[in-house]
Amino acid sequence: MRFFLLIALFLIGNYSLYSQGILEQFKKAVEEKEFVEALQYAPEVVLQHVKDNTILMMVADVYMEMELPDSAVSVLSMAMDNDDDLPMLNREYALALSKAGKVNLAISTMNALLKKKKMEKDPENYVALSNIYLQADSVLQAEYNLLIARELDDKNAQVYIGLGDLYFAKKVYELAKDNYEAALATDGKQVTQKSILNAKIKLASSYYRLGNMEMDQQLSNEYFRRSLNTWNEITKADPKNATAFYEQGKIFFLASKFMEAGASFNRYAILRPEGWQGRWYASQAWYTAKKYDSALVHLEAVRTKIDTITEKANAMLAHSYFEAKKFKESIALYKSIPGLNQTDYERMGYAAFFSKDTVTAIDAFYKSINGVEKKCNTAFRFANLLQSMKKYDEAISIFRKRIADCEDSNSVKARYFIGSCFYLSQKYDSALISLKEYLALDGNSISGRVYIGNTYNAMKKSDSARLYLSVGVELAQQSLAQNPGNPSIIKESEQAFEAICRISLEGKDAQSVIKYGKAWLEINDKSALPHVYLGFAYQTIGDKDNACKAYSEALKRDPKNSAAQKNKSALNCP
Repeated sequence: MRFFLLIALFLIGNYSLYSQGILEQFKKAVEEKEFVEALQYAPEVVLQHVKDNTILMMVADVYMEMELPDSAVSVLSMAMDNDDDLPMLNREYALALSKAGKVNLAISTMNALLKKKKMEKDPENYVALSNIYLQADSVLQAEYNLLIARELDDKNAQVYIGLGDLYFAKKVYELAKDNYEAALATDGKQVTQKSILNAKIKLASSYYRLGNMEMDQQLSNEYFRRSLNTWNEITKADPKNATAFYEQGKIFFLASKFMEAGASFNRYAILRPEGWQGRWYASQAWYTAKKYDSALVHLEAVRTKIDTITEKANAMLAHSYFEAKKFKESIALYKSIPGLNQTDYERMGYAAFFSKDTVTAIDAFYKSINGVEKKCNTAFRFANLLQSMKKYDEAISIFRKRIADCEDSNSVKARYFIGSCFYLSQKYDSALISLKEYLALDGNSISGRVYIGNTYNAMKKSDSARLYLSVGVELAQQSLAQNPGNPSIIKESEQAFEAICRISLEGKDAQSVIKYGKAWLEINDKSALPHVYLGFAYQTIGDKDNACKAYSEALKRDPKNSAAQKNKSALNCP
């Protein structure tokens, strides 16, 4: 029996030590203002110290700091059951009730306190009651109680803070400023350091708003300077004051300084990971500043936490995923959002395209371009996508819609692509109509003439083909003379030379191949292809030496060129 008693005493002693250790860790976290950490210990601390009002009020403060007023009310109600005669406890309980939305119970709690002996002479009770009325938007009642408080003690800093809060709520920032300054000018014996810091936060905000309202530039700058200096004082005095960063962030946000707002709300989010309203502000600030990687971190956290923002937050997050190149996540979220607009479908289409999900891309692009808003660039790219997928009829339809909807340089280019779609689908008569329409609008186009040349050649009209291609070659030489070394012109020019050499060779016009082949080398002597064509031409007219030389030059530039290898071998070239 004695053995079991010793075990029981040992376990009780150890549990007592464990409980004391939790309490010390809790107090240390509170002292260092690590409220997220303190919150983890709070339930166990309450369980073990349910009769200790000092500790219970400390836990309630943590819950209020972490914006959990319902939990604070629950803890403070335990303290009230222990002893409801403490004025400070009654005030804290009533204020917590007010924050939790239980305004009537908060008011009745304060009225009950004021009926107690000497309590009607304590100005702080009226200040607390005023704060509750302000929370309920009953400004006149709030003002009435503050006037009573000031009559009781016109040197009480808490009274001036209350008046500052009243005028701040009424947006009378000049009077708010005066009362906060008056509160900070007192000896401060009646107020806590936390109340002083909160007064400075509102004072900094008042300065900022006055600066925005002031027409005199010099005075406006002075208010902005004071606001900045006050914010610096606050953050230096209490770098873990979440409220300060929240309010500072709101000011930057309202001033459209979104980078600064995002930085302030980021700091707030570190201190209050579940401060959803602050994180929603952070989301909007970073999103508006086009810092999508930063925005999506907060959007992922907050979008399901505030019912009224879910739809908007999801749309912002889908866009942020897109900008951050998280295309699969973007597509999945867009698919879950009802009533997408044209721009949403546009982004969804690009996300699907980059993810190689062509089925989703095509469906989204169709929805994107078929609306009131003209999506000229997207329509052009979509039509090109359809062409690359060999959906020529669909591509032509989109190009034509774009021509009807938009008037710019790409509307001209669309006619070229319509012609190329007809050509690739072997509808040569239609291709000629579109390509000639294109050339009528862009007469200097080299590639347009190459396509017409190839089209005529496909129709067995080689004379017409060579006529267009010869003009194309001339245009290429003129363009390169004016823009030597231009890569895009060189590319187009080589296409023109290749086409006319090929068609001339097919027509057994070796001299023309030699002529154009040599001219081609003047444009790009590093290419194997003109040498191959020269080899064919010389071989056709029986000039073995020049043919062998041309094939050898081709193989120097492209050792794996099969045509040069085969023909050089057939000629028994050395």
